[in-house]
Amino acid sequence: MKKKHDRVRNNMAKRLDFVRATMDDVSDIFDIIDLTGWDETFNDIKQALLNPHNAYLTVVDPDSGEFIGIVLTVNLGKVGFIGHVVVKPEYRNMGIGQELMKEAVSFLSREGCTTIKLDAVPLARTLYERVGFQCEVNSYRYVLPVPSSEVLSARLAKLPQQEQPQISSMKESDFPKVLEIDREIFGANREPFLFTLYEEYPDYAFLASDPSGLIVGYLFGSTHKGILKLRAGISNSQATTVALVRQALQRFCEEPAVEQIKIGFLETSATAKAAMSFFGFQEQSHSFRMFLGEKSNATTSPSIFAIGDPAKG
Repeated sequence: MKKKHDRVRNNMAKRLDFVRATMDDVSDIFDIIDLTGWDETFNDIKQALLNPHNAYLTVVDPDSGEFIGIVLTVNLGKVGFIGHVVVKPEYRNMGIGQELMKEAVSFLSREGCTTIKLDAVPLARTLYERVGFQCEVNSYRYVLPVPSSEVLSARLAKLPQQEQPQISSMKESDFPKVLEIDREIFGANREPFLFTLYEEYPDYAFLASDPSGLIVGYLFGSTHKGILKLRAGISNSQATTVALVRQALQRFCEEPAVEQIKIGFLETSATAKAAMSFFGFQEQSHSFRMFLGEKSNATTSPSIFAIGDPAKG
């Protein structure tokens, strides 16, 4: 009797059926992503599905009807992103991952994206190169372990004070200007993603302003089970980056449980590496920001010091 994966392998030679996921599929998608050990939360997947820019494309087992592979596509206009390429372990080495990538590229191209980007871990680089992606820049992941809020607070108190801009909590009325700046610097419209971060984690949305009140930077963050992620950060200077990160870390000290702080940034950032060194962050891993199609400067501005999300821009 043929095993299930043998039957699937034979079906692969004929045709893969791709299905766009709906909100009813949140649990199934989360279960697949949870196999990877990534720190995506159930709410992250739910919000990704609610975002009108996003689509999860899935491959379904022809016998059981269960999802066996997924990929996330993010349409930001001329620029698209691909992330969360995951195939269940028992169905790997059958070419499903490559077919998922091809379907994602085709989907985004039909949606009008002329440039498609992604962050590839070193082991997956060859998969993406086979589809036609090229390396653009290095993409780093840094982490700061925090034994306790008291230790973090004491560490921050010992750091030298620097001249810095005015830092304030972001308000909903600030969003039109923030989005205008973000579209110019990031190079695409990610309004639903940023507004969701603000709605879900308002205590970790900060603005930096100069003495005239001009916005010179901002930072969004998210927290879950003692982990703070610094996300979607833009600034005009080293002092602004340090001030925004300091404010986020000070706010994190107020949480009942703290374990670590994470940030991702591209090597093109003018301020991120030095700022992370200032606070004691260390490199955890690195990926490759890759692109397919037209060469675009979108997402690589030196003013960007924190990636919004490696899978979503």
